Amino acid sequence: KIGIEDAKHVYLAGAFGNYTNLDNAVKIGLFPEFPNSQFKPIGNGSLSGAYATLISDKKRVEALEIAEKMVYV
Repeated sequence: KIGIEDAKHVYLAGAFGNYTNLDNAVKIGLFPEFPNSQFKPIGNGSLSGAYATLISDKKRVEALEIAEKMVYV
């Protein structure tokens, strides 16, 4: 079992991730404090990932490996 203290990164996709004031979001309780992690806005994550897997066999394999390791909390 993992907890929030185990998270290294918290990825926020889309306009929400790009334009949210992360300090304020934590202060009002929108996100918990992740003690050992960094918030990382990534823009349009689904488009970037889809594009990368279409043009690169290596990225396609990497995406499949990452998908197998994902844990939802």
